[in-house]
Amino acid sequence: MQLPSVKQLQYLIAVNETKHFGKAAEKCFVTQSALSTGIRELENLLGIKLFERSRKQISTTPVGEMLGDQAVTVLSELGKLVELAEHNNAPLSGPLRLGIIPTITPFLLPRLLPALREKFENIDFFLVEDLTHRLLDKMQAGDIDVMITAMPYELEGANHMTLFEDPLMLAYRENTTLIDPQNWRPDDDSLEALMLLEEGHCLREHAINTLVVDSKIQINPFTASSLSTLIHMIESDLGFSLLPAMAKDSPLLQGAGIKLRDLTRPSTREIALAWRENSVKEDDYRMIGQFISESLA
Repeated sequence: MQLPSVKQLQYLIAVNETKHFGKAAEKCFVTQSALSTGIRELENLLGIKLFERSRKQISTTPVGEMLGDQAVTVLSELGKLVELAEHNNAPLSGPLRLGIIPTITPFLLPRLLPALREKFENIDFFLVEDLTHRLLDKMQAGDIDVMITAMPYELEGANHMTLFEDPLMLAYRENTTLIDPQNWRPDDDSLEALMLLEEGHCLREHAINTLVVDSKIQINPFTASSLSTLIHMIESDLGFSLLPAMAKDSPLLQGAGIKLRDLTRPSTREIALAWRENSVKEDDYRMIGQFISESLA
C-alpha cells in the first residue's frame, strides 16, 4: 500500500483544525483546489471517508479524527528526524522557528530579537505569533521549534524552562473616575468596568485568576480581540484592566495617558520557553533560554 505524503498529512491536520477548506488552504499556503485534490487523493489512498461535506459546513468523521491525531504524531516524529540531522551537522546553527504569544510580542521582541541575532549569529530566527494552544499544536506538528509563552498552562508533550517572572499591574487612564487606583483591590466591586481580552488569550485567564469574584458581580462582557484594542479601550476610559509589567516602557503605552500601578495583592505570570518533549536540541534550547533570562535580567 502506498503511504500518504507529508503534504497530505498537513492538509488533513489543517482541515481538522479549521473545519473549512478555504481556511485550511490558506494555512497550508496552497490553493483551495490543490488542498481539496490532496484530501480526495488521501481518502482514495486509504479507502475511507475523512470528512462529511455539505454546503454549510464540514465535519470530521470519527476515523478522520483518529487519523488526524496520528498525523500530528507522525509529523512531530519527522520533525525530530530533521532535528537530529541538523544537530549533528552543526549545533546552534541554521533556521529556528520561534513561536511567541501576542501578549508578549510587542513588549519583549523589540529588545530580545536584536540581542538573539547578535549572540547566535549562525541561527536564522523566524517568528510566528499566535495563541498558546495554536502554537502548541504547531510545535507538536513540527511547524515551529520552540515557543515563548506564559504559565501556568498545560503544555502537553512539551518541556519548558522559566525565563523570568512578569507581575500583573493595574492599568487605567490617568484621572479616571471608574476606580480609585490607590485603593483598588482585586476583590473590589468595580469589576463591571474591568476590560479583558477575549477567550483564548492566556492573559485573560491570568487576570481572572488574580481576582476574587463575588458570584453577584459581573465582569464587563465587552472584550478586546487584541492587546492594542484593549489599550485603546483603556485610553478612552471605557474601562480598566490588568497588564503585564513588561508593558511599562512599551511604545504601545507612550503618549496613551495610561498609568500602571502595582497590585495590592501581587500576582505574576511566568514567562517560559518551551520545546517538544525529548527533542535532540534540548541543550541548545536551554542555552538560548539561559541567554534570554540573563539578557533581560
